[in-house]
Amino acid sequence: MFWFMLLLTIFRNSLFNLWCKIFPQTKVGDFEIDEGLDNYFNTLDDHDRQWSIKEEQNCRSVMGMKILTDETLNRLTNTHMGKSHMQGVHTYDILANPLYLDDF
Repeated sequence: MFWFMLLLTIFRNSLFNLWCKIFPQTKVGDFEIDEGLDNYFNTLDDHDRQWSIKEEQNCRSVMGMKILTDETLNRLTNTHMGKSHMQGVHTYDILANPLYLDDF
């Protein structure tokens, strides 16, 4: 099993190219996703924006540490929602999503 895995590791690019020639439908091509969204700060609604600002202020005052840089906090504070709106949870914080929070 070791030798098999070693050969797969060494020759993986060649094997993958061979696989794609035999089965061309499995090849992943380059593609670009354009959802027409504005930048992150302009897609946040007021609730999400205020949540992030309050979370940062609480973290700085209670724990004495920063989650966001001063520049990011400034951009959150001084921008407003644009034409497009981000749907769902606006952060990668797993506990910010109520569904994950209940499961966790």
